[in-house]
Amino acid sequence: MPVHFKSFFIAISNPDEQKMRLPSGIVEEYMTVVPLECKFSMRYGRTYWVRMEGNAEGVFFDNGWFQFMAFENIKSGYYLWFDRNSLTDFMVSVVEENAVERPLRYRFTLEMKKSYIERASFE
Repeated sequence: MPVHFKSFFIAISNPDEQKMRLPSGIVEEYMTVVPLECKFSMRYGRTYWVRMEGNAEGVFFDNGWFQFMAFENIKSGYYLWFDRNSLTDFMVSVVEENAVERPLRYRFTLEMKKSYIERASFE
């Protein structure tokens, strides 16, 4: 029987926090296995690695969390929706304060070999 991993969301009140506490409903799944390296995948392809730590106060996304928040420009009032594919693999969606998912942030990289440029003709 396949294992189902519950999805969850986190409401962002302070985007400058260095770490983020996980919801109490899933903490029990992680208390015996932390620390873990977790993979956050965004719908447009970017991937982040964030360390999950635990202590007597709960389980937290810690090392890498602040960098993820800063690079993704997560603001106060946003929500992050986490679809879990496994204990450590998360597909993350950003929901703005208007309760609508933020438009995808596309990034394109174009690499051209020199030989392609030599064969190009312009008319």
